[in-house]
Amino acid sequence: MDMNVLREAATVVSFLTFLGILLWTVHPAQRARFEEAANAPLEDEDDLTLSPTLSQGRGSERGTGFRVREH
Repeated sequence: MDMNVLREAATVVSFLTFLGILLWTVHPAQRARFEEAANAPLEDEDDLTLSPTLSQGRGSERGTGFRVREH
């Protein structure tokens, strides 16, 4: 197999991956999810509570120690 064939295949796979991500982000079913994520930094700090342990709750996998209260 020629090295150029591998490069072409990598380019095609990368481009298809890019298109897949692009289509996923603009799909109407994802709109509410992305709007919620976009507004997360603007929410009140009252919505954040200290997590008793770093192994509980969403977001604590990153070691933040904070967990967003479920509404």
